[in-house]
Amino acid sequence: MDDSKLTFLQNVLRYTASHSEETSTEEKLEREMSPERKKWLSEALDSMSINPLDEIKKCIKVAENEQDNDDRRIEAMETLRDWCEDINFAIDFHKINEYKLISNLLNDKNSEIRALTCELIGTLAQNNPYCQETLINAKFLPILFYKLDKDCDTVKVKTLFAISCLIRDYEPGQQKLLEGNSLDILVKTLNCPLEKIKIKCCFLISSICSNTAIKSALTKRKLICSLIDIYQKENHDIHEHILSAINVLIDDNPEAISQAKELENINFKQLLTDRLQNIAGDSRHDEERDMASRMKQSLFEN
Repeated sequence: MDDSKLTFLQNVLRYTASHSEETSTEEKLEREMSPERKKWLSEALDSMSINPLDEIKKCIKVAENEQDNDDRRIEAMETLRDWCEDINFAIDFHKINEYKLISNLLNDKNSEIRALTCELIGTLAQNNPYCQETLINAKFLPILFYKLDKDCDTVKVKTLFAISCLIRDYEPGQQKLLEGNSLDILVKTLNCPLEKIKIKCCFLISSICSNTAIKSALTKRKLICSLIDIYQKENHDIHEHILSAINVLIDDNPEAISQAKELENINFKQLLTDRLQNIAGDSRHDEERDMASRMKQSLFEN
C-alpha cells in the first residue's frame, strides 16, 4: 500500500474514532459541518485520489521540456526525486521512462538540473538492486565518472553520491570500476579544492576498498601517496577523513604499507608524531588521535 492511501486510511480511522461518542444526530451534524472539519475531511479524501504514477509522469513531462521555466523544471526534478525514494516507484520510473530523461538531462545547460539528475540516479539506486542493475547496464557509470572529471563542483558532489549508491554492496557495479579510467579519475578528484568533494571521495574509497581487486588497483596507482600528501597539509579540517581512508587502504595490504613507509619527500612517522602533538587534548579530534596513535604503533613501533 502506498503512503498516500495509508495516510488516507489513518485519517479515516481518526475521523471515525472522533465520531464514536454518544451524541445526538443534531450535534454530530453540526460538528461534521464545521469549516475546520469539512476542510480536514476534504484533504483526507483528496490524499486518496493521488495517483503516484500520474504524478511521476507529470514530473517527467515538465522536466524534459527545455522550453519551460527552469524553476519549474527544477521543482519537477525535486518532486520526482522524492517520489523515487520509494523503491517501488523507482522501479516504476524505469519502466515508464527507461532512463531517457536521465540521459537527456545529464547534459542540460543548467548545472542545478545536471546536479539533480545525478542525485536522482543515486536516489534510484540506493538500496535498490533492480535500479543498480538497470542503471549499470545502461552504462551510466562511465558517464558519471566523466562528469566527476569535467563538470562543475556542484555537479561533482552529486555525482559522487550517485556513484556511491550505484556500486554500494553491488559486486557487478564495483567490477566496472576496474574498466577504463574510473579509478584514475577518483584519485585525481582527491585534489579538488572543495573539502566536501574530498570527504565524499574518502568515504567512497573506504567503501570500495572492501573489494580486494579494487584495493589492489588503487595501491598500484599509489593512492596512499596522494592521501598522505593531503594529510600533511594544515589548511583544511578533514584530517580524520583522510586518515580513515589511509587506514582502510593499508589494512592487510603490505604493498601499501611499504609505500607509506618509503615516501621520498614525506616522513610519515614524523608526520603522525607531529599531528598527535598538534591535536593533543583537543576533544574534537578524539577519533583521529586514536586512529593516528594506533597507526603509528602498528607501522613503526611493532
